[in-house]
Amino acid sequence: MHNGEKHIDGKTETQLEFENVFVLETEIGLDPNGTHKAVNWYEGTGYYACNGVVQEITFKKASEQDRLLLFDKDGKELSINPGKTYFGINETGKSSVE
Repeated sequence: MHNGEKHIDGKTETQLEFENVFVLETEIGLDPNGTHKAVNWYEGTGYYACNGVVQEITFKKASEQDRLLLFDKDGKELSINPGKTYFGINETGKSSVE
C-alpha cells in the first residue's frame, strides 16, 4: 500500500510486490539553491519488513562511494533475505508501521 492505496505497476496494472521493504528515515531539506532536496544519506533509522515481520534498524554510509550498511537494533549488520527489494526514504519521525 502507498498512501492508503494499492501501489500499482503502470505497465502491468498489477499491485507491486516485494520480499524486502525498507523505510529509511533521515533528515531531508532543501539544498542552498532551494530547488533540490538535500538528503542525509550518511546515517539514520528506519524499518525492515520481511515475511510479515517488521523490525527497527539503523543505517550508515561513510561516503557517496561506499555501500549502505544496515544494522539491527543490537548493532549487528542486517542479514537480508533474497528477492525483490524496495527502499523508501522518509523524513525522520514521519513513518508509521502497521
